[in-house]
Amino acid sequence: MGIRKDKPSGRALRSYRLNGGKFVYGVDYYPEAWDESRWEKDAAMMQAAGINFVRLAEFAWVKMEPEEGHFDFARLDRALKVLNTHGIRAVLGTPTAAPPAWLYAKYPDIAAMDEHGVRYRFGSRQNVCLNNPNFRADVRRIVTAMA
Repeated sequence: MGIRKDKPSGRALRSYRLNGGKFVYGVDYYPEAWDESRWEKDAAMMQAAGINFVRLAEFAWVKMEPEEGHFDFARLDRALKVLNTHGIRAVLGTPTAAPPAWLYAKYPDIAAMDEHGVRYRFGSRQNVCLNNPNFRADVRRIVTAMA
């Protein structure tokens, strides 16, 4: 690890290197879980810690599509801009780990089942039948909209 000075502010920043090249150092970050007023502070702390990548969006389906067919990526765009301002790049995940309640209400059969055929209730992550055709169709739809 080396320390370098940030040109505009003069602050010391950590910079991780591997064989002379910049080392990817990242964390999961869920801006959808925080008030936007917090993002700047979070990004500054990540930058000070030398973090240069975040993975985000895999649990944010309901924020990006609060109602079926009504997409809103403005919040995600704002979060990405804040991160970019601090030199942090993003790996954008697909939001398929946490489908919204409206999708479960429309297609109750997307919920995973236990070994007795009892469907799990809505409310936990990774709680879907991945080969369910209704789920797969909606996954294609949200992922295509994100692209």
